Amino acid sequence: MSECIEWSGSKASGYGMVTLAGKSRSVHRLVFHLYHGYLPQVVRHKCDNRSCYNVEHLEGGTYKDNTRDWLTRGRYRDSVYSEYKLATFRLCSEDHKKLREIADHQGVSITGLIRQYIRKSHRRLEK
Repeated sequence: MSECIEWSGSKASGYGMVTLAGKSRSVHRLVFHLYHGYLPQVVRHKCDNRSCYNVEHLEGGTYKDNTRDWLTRGRYRDSVYSEYKLATFRLCSEDHKKLREIADHQGVSITGLIRQYIRKSHRRLEK
């Protein structure tokens, strides 16, 4: 794989950011869109370097693909959520709107809910 091309400008959570038409945009998503002509649900980094915008290191995917990446590459973080919240997440569908409603109702982010679920799932796989 070629070397990363790292964004040296503004960043948010490690991702390169630019402002276009008054809105913050992720550099890696813009590069992917300009190169491939479409924008998938998520743009994943094969190199796991959030500030990289080398088009050879970027691939399109779904939320499910991205979640699988978190699990297999160990990129999730520890957080604490009750078993009730995790059970609610397990029972809900993959419908993003439903996840948003559940997360809002419980006062947590969708990402945090997913990361905690992945961490619990990962522990079960290791046993």
